[in-house]
Amino acid sequence: MTQISIIGTRGCGKTTYLAALALCPHRNEYPGLEVTPIGDDAEELVGMAENIVREGKALAGNRKEEERKEYEFDIRIPKLTETIRLSVKDSAGELFDDFVFDRRYWEPEVDGLVNELCQPEVTGWIIMTDWIKELDTKIYQPALKNLLAELNVSENYNKKDKDIPTKRIAVMMSKSERGEAWTGRLDPGNDLFKLRLPETYKELQKKIHNPKRIDFFACSSFGVLGDKNPRPNRLISSDNDMREYAYLREGNEWRPYGLFSPIYWLVKGSRYWDESM
Repeated sequence: MTQISIIGTRGCGKTTYLAALALCPHRNEYPGLEVTPIGDDAEELVGMAENIVREGKALAGNRKEEERKEYEFDIRIPKLTETIRLSVKDSAGELFDDFVFDRRYWEPEVDGLVNELCQPEVTGWIIMTDWIKELDTKIYQPALKNLLAELNVSENYNKKDKDIPTKRIAVMMSKSERGEAWTGRLDPGNDLFKLRLPETYKELQKKIHNPKRIDFFACSSFGVLGDKNPRPNRLISSDNDMREYAYLREGNEWRPYGLFSPIYWLVKGSRYWDESM
């Protein structure tokens, strides 16, 4: 089994990503692509995708006081002979945001998240960001600086998992259906992260010295309206803290982008030939 953890700030789209992955609404575009949810939690994700996202509503985010859910899927990807049994743990964005602060002020749930990231059975992590430039130095760079320092220097965690230096990290920018991001999706490291989140990009390059351990991806849980209509398949509503939440515009044209590429890379260590998957 491949077990990964997905972390990221509030509102970056983690739960919507997992719901789109569970439902796989565009599977007919990729003959041989199969996703089979396993267990009640994964089936609940499918229901959320059908009854909330497809109806043009936003999913509620996780809260740090809630127990973290673990979703399990069997995934068959075209041209990959074996089935991937994938277990994904989704964490509340509030936990990620707490990494911004000195570890003396971390709540117990934050230490619990770090402990989970270090478990030997965890193959790697998906770090999800959005494209908002203001969060580059406000959240992403300081949070990742503190998290990676904690993973590298903590004797307690390293005793639990000697393989921390070899775990792969897929850094994924969500909401890439936006006009500012869509054209950069083919080379997200240089054309999205380096431009939109430059300090975060530099921090990751500085801390992760082995280029085989880290790679950058673009993802859209909503996609665009079509090959001949590249408008984003989403509507935007802004809340009071300047973060934008997207809603599916047209449920019948739901074609996510880049859901499986980071998973394939975490499992195989190489890029999948079709990055749109």
